[in-house]
Amino acid sequence: MVLSTDATLSSLTINPGTLNPAFDPDTYTYTATVPYATSTVTVTATPNDTDATVTINGQTATTSNVPFTGDTMDIAVTVTAEDNTTQLTYTITVNRGAPSTDATLNDLTINPGVLNPAFDPATLDYTVSVENGVSTITITATANNPGSTITINGQTANILDVSLIEGTNTITVIVTAEDGTTQVTYTITITREAPIPQVTISAGTSPITEGTAATFTITATPAPTTELTVNVNITQTGNVISGTPPSTINANQTTATLTVATDDDNVDEEASAITAALQAGTDYTVGDPSSASVTVNDNDAAPNNPATGAPTIIGTPEAGETLTADVSNIRDADGLENVTYIYQWIRVIGGVETEISGATGTTYEVATADIGSQIKVRVNFTDDLGNAEELESDLTAIVVAPVVPVLTITASTTTITEGAAATFTITVTPAPTAELTGNVNISETGNVISGTPSSTITISTNQTTLTIATADDNTDEEASAITATLQAGTGYTTGTPSSASITVNDNDLPPNSPATGAPTITGTPQVGQTLTADVSNIQDANGLTNVSYTYQWIRLVGSLETEIINATGVTYEVTITDTDRQLKVRVNFTDDLGYAEELESAWTAVITPEEPRVVKLDGWLARFGRTASNHVIETVRERVRGHMGTNHVVIGGYNLHETNYNGLSYNPALIPSDSPMRFSIEAAQSAHDKEILKQIISSTSFALSGTMGPYSEPRWAVWGRGATTRFSGTDNDQTVEGDVTSVMLGIDYGDNSFQGGLVLSYTMGDGILGTIANTRDEWSVETTLTGIYPWARLALTNRFSVWGMLGYGGGDLPLSLEGIKKLETDANMVMGAIGTRTDLVGSTYHDGFTLTLASDAVLSRANADDLRDLLENKGTASRVRVLLEGSHVLWAAGGSLQPLAELGMRYDGGDADTGMGIEIGAGMRYVLTSLGLMIEGRVRGLIAHQEGNYEEWGGSGTIRLSPNPSDEGLSLRISPTWGDASGSARALWSRPDMGDIASGRNSEVFASNRVSAEVAYGVPLGDKLVATPFVGLQDRHKRLGVGLHRGSLFGLAVEGMQHNQDLALRVRAGMHTQHIILRLEGSLDKYGHHAYFRLHHDMK
Repeated sequence: MVLSTDATLSSLTINPGTLNPAFDPDTYTYTATVPYATSTVTVTATPNDTDATVTINGQTATTSNVPFTGDTMDIAVTVTAEDNTTQLTYTITVNRGAPSTDATLNDLTINPGVLNPAFDPATLDYTVSVENGVSTITITATANNPGSTITINGQTANILDVSLIEGTNTITVIVTAEDGTTQVTYTITITREAPIPQVTISAGTSPITEGTAATFTITATPAPTTELTVNVNITQTGNVISGTPPSTINANQTTATLTVATDDDNVDEEASAITAALQAGTDYTVGDPSSASVTVNDNDAAPNNPATGAPTIIGTPEAGETLTADVSNIRDADGLENVTYIYQWIRVIGGVETEISGATGTTYEVATADIGSQIKVRVNFTDDLGNAEELESDLTAIVVAPVVPVLTITASTTTITEGAAATFTITVTPAPTAELTGNVNISETGNVISGTPSSTITISTNQTTLTIATADDNTDEEASAITATLQAGTGYTTGTPSSASITVNDNDLPPNSPATGAPTITGTPQVGQTLTADVSNIQDANGLTNVSYTYQWIRLVGSLETEIINATGVTYEVTITDTDRQLKVRVNFTDDLGYAEELESAWTAVITPEEPRVVKLDGWLARFGRTASNHVIETVRERVRGHMGTNHVVIGGYNLHETNYNGLSYNPALIPSDSPMRFSIEAAQSAHDKEILKQIISSTSFALSGTMGPYSEPRWAVWGRGATTRFSGTDNDQTVEGDVTSVMLGIDYGDNSFQGGLVLSYTMGDGILGTIANTRDEWSVETTLTGIYPWARLALTNRFSVWGMLGYGGGDLPLSLEGIKKLETDANMVMGAIGTRTDLVGSTYHDGFTLTLASDAVLSRANADDLRDLLENKGTASRVRVLLEGSHVLWAAGGSLQPLAELGMRYDGGDADTGMGIEIGAGMRYVLTSLGLMIEGRVRGLIAHQEGNYEEWGGSGTIRLSPNPSDEGLSLRISPTWGDASGSARALWSRPDMGDIASGRNSEVFASNRVSAEVAYGVPLGDKLVATPFVGLQDRHKRLGVGLHRGSLFGLAVEGMQHNQDLALRVRAGMHTQHIILRLEGSLDKYGHHAYFRLHHDMK
C-alpha cells in the first residue's frame, strides 16, 4: 500500500480579516489586516488529503485561535503528508489596522421619554419632558465604532440611570474616538413637571343638633400655587339642610372650611346625615378620604304612648310567706331602657285599699294582720321619653293562716354492702319557715350498725339526708336490714311513708374449699414430641365457670426442679435438653369465689432421644465434588488453550481493560500484555447478603503474566478466578438442590511445548436435602473445601498436546434440621483429570482458519466421615467429553469477519446425573476499525441428553460504536443475552453466575434474558478534557449519568440507577500515572452504602 505525499491545503481562512492574495494551494505566503482592537484571530486550514496532519503555530489542529498582542505577527500552517515525510508551510503575516477617529453615536435612547428631535448622529442637542412621577431615567448610548469610549455625566458607561429633580435637568454624553483625541458631545435637557395637589375632606363636629351648621375641612397636599377650585357634592338623609348648599369652594391655601346650614323645625323625626363628597376637577386629584358625613339629631319631643301590661305577684298568700312583684309583663312604646320602678304594697279588705306602711320593696312578707284580706302592688316609673307611668297588679287570693309541715321518709337505695353508709331522705311539705327538729327511731336486724345513730334530725329546707354508718367486719354472715321510722314531734306531723328500710349484704367469703384433682400430661415423652396439659380432672367446690388457667412446665434435673424458660403454654415440645430427664406441669388459676389455686401434674417418664433421622449424602457429595472439580478444570483448560499473554483484571464484573466506564475510560494499553509484572491489591465492603457476595465472586477474575520474550520462550503467569454454580435434582426418593461457589488462585510457568502450574481453591456449598422414605425432614447442608490441584500440559507436536491434573481437598460438612445444627462431620475430595488438544487446521496463536479437537475425562470422589444418621456418605462423579471447535478470520475493506462453530459430545456418570449429551454452538463477530464498530452474536444449546428434563441453551449479541478514538462524539453499545450463549471454557469466562457448569439430570439452567445497552456523547472541554453524558440499560437496571476524563490520566463519573422502584447512586474516580493505577468506587442504595478500592502498581 503506497502512502500519499500530498501536503497541500484545499482551503485557508482567517477571521477577522481577508487573505491577500486570495488563497491558492500553490501560494504559500499571505498578508491580512485586522481591526485595531483585535486580540485573537481564528485560522482554519483544511488539508487536501484527509490523512494529512495540520499544525498551526506548532499545535496539531485544523482550526486554532491565535492570540494577537502586537502590531504584526506571522502564523505558520504546516501540512505533513500521510507518508509522514513530505511537508509544506503556509505563512500568514497579520497586521493591525490604524485606530479610528469616529467619535459619533450610532444610537441614543432614554427610558422613559422620547428625544426631541428624533436621534440623528449629526444632531447634538435634544429636549425631553417627563411627568412629576418620573424620578429616574435610563440613558443608553451606542458608539458607531466599538473602540470608542463613552461617558455619561462624567461616568464611563454606555448605559446609566440618572436621578431627576423637579424642573430642568441637563445630561451630557461625551464620545471619545479610538484614537483617544477626537471627541463629540451630545446634550439632553430634561424637564420634570411640578406635582399636582391631592385633595381630601374630613368632617367637623358630629353629631350636631338641628339648627346648628355642619362643617367640613378640605385639605390640599401640597398647597396649590394658584387659586384652586374644588368640586363638592352635598347630599342628605331626611330633610335637614337649610337653603341650597354650595357645590364648589375656592382654596388658595393648604386647607379651607365648607359650612352647610341646617333647619331647626318643630317636627319630631329621625336623625339625619349630611354627606360632602369630593368630585373630580382640573389641576388636582381626589385622595382618600374623598367623602365625610355629619349626623344631625332632632330636638323635638314625641307624644306619649301609655304603658301597657301590669305587674304580677308571685308567691302564696299565706301568713309568713313572701310575695314578689314581677314587672316583666310591663310594656312602653316610649322605652324602658333607663327605667327605675317604685313599689307600694296595698292591703284590701271589703273594697277598702290601705297602703301598707313601709312595704315599698320588690318583695313583701305576709303578716298575721293580713289574714282575711287581699294584697296587690302598685308600680310607678318614668319612661325613656320622660312620661310618668303608673300600673297596678291584680288582687291575690284571701290571705290564710300558715299550714303545719308534714314529714315523710324514703330510702336512697334498697341494698348496700357492709362498710357502706345507709342513707335516707326526709321530705318536709311545705318547707319549714324556721328550723325544724324531727324525731327518728333507728332499728336493725343482725349487728351491722357502726356506733350509736342519732335519734333526732334538724330540718331547715324541704329535704334533708339521714346517714347511718355500717361496720365492715370479717365474719361471713346473713344479710341485715336497717330501718328508720319517723316519730311524732313539735311543729310537724308525720305522713306516709313514715318508715323505710335498707338491706345490708355481707361481703365476706366463706372458708376456701381447696381444688381437687390434678392436671395430667398427654403425649409421648420423647425429644421432638409435643406434650399437652389436660385440666379436665381438676374440680373445685367454689366453682370453675370463669376460670383462666396459666401453665409452667418444669424439668427435673437430678433432684432440682427447674422452671423451663418460655414454656408457659398448654403444650410443650420436648427438646434435646430434656433427654434422660423428667417433666411435669404446674397449673395456676383463680376459682369463682376468688381463691388462688395451684396444682401440679405427676412427673412424666424419663425423656428418651428422638427417633433416628436418616439422611443420604451421596447425591449431594457427587454433585458438590463434580462442581468443585469442574470449577478448577474449566479454568485450567483456558490456560491450556494458550491464552497466556492476555492480562486482565475483572472485579465484580468491571473489566479494568475496557473503555466502557462512562468517563473513567481506562485505555486497554494501561496494562499491555508485554508489560512487566504487576500486582493488584483489592478491598471491597458492600455485600449486604450472601447472594451479592456470590455474584461478586463469580464475576471476578484476573490474569497477570511476566513477559520474558516471544510466545515461543518460557514465561510465567499468576491468575485468579471466582465461580458459582447452582443445581437441583432427584436421586430415587430424595431431592437435592444447592449452589457451590469457588475462589481460585493459580500460578503456572511454561512455553509452547510445556506448561505446568498449581491451583489453590476454596469452595463453599449450601444446599437442601429433601424428603426420603420413612422420614419427614428436610436437611440443610453446608460444605467447605480447601484444595490443592497440580497440573501440567505437554505439547507432543506443534499441533497436539496432552494435559493432566490431580487434586485433593479437605473441609467440614455440618447438617442442620429446622435451623438447629444436628450433625457435623469432616469431608474430603480426591479427583483426577486428563485431556488432549489437537490443532487440526491452523494454530491457536495465529489468525485465519482454525479447527481444534479437544477431549477430557474427569473422575471425582467426595467423602464424609461415618455418622449413625448417614445412610450414604460417599459420592462419585465422572465425565468424558469430546469437543470440535472451529473459527476463521476474514479480512475485507478495513474490517474483519470471524465466524465461530463448536460441536461436542459428552457422557456423565457416577452417583448422580448420568447420561449422554450432544451440544452445539455458533457465533459471528464483525469489526470495522475505521468506524470503531464491533458487532458480535453467539448461540449455543444442548440439543440432546439422555436425561430428557435437562436443558441448556442461550444467545447473546453485542453492538458497539465508538467512531472517535479520543472518546469525543457519539458512541453506542448494545449487548442482549438470552440464557447462556457460550460453552466449555468460554462459558466459564462469560457466565455471570457460573450457573450450570456441572451438567446434571434435572439441574436448573437458571437462564436469564439480559440486555446491556448504552448511548454516550463525548463533549470536548479543552485541554484534552472530555465530558461524556450517557444513558443506558444493564439487565433490568436503568442508568443515567455523566463522566469527565482527561485521556488516561484521570477520570470521574457519577450515575444514578433504578431497578423496579429501588434507586441507587454510584460515584467512580480513577487515576493513572506511569507506575500507579488507582480506582475508587462508592454507591448508596436501600441496603446501605458500599465502597471499593483498587490499586495497581508496576513492580519495576
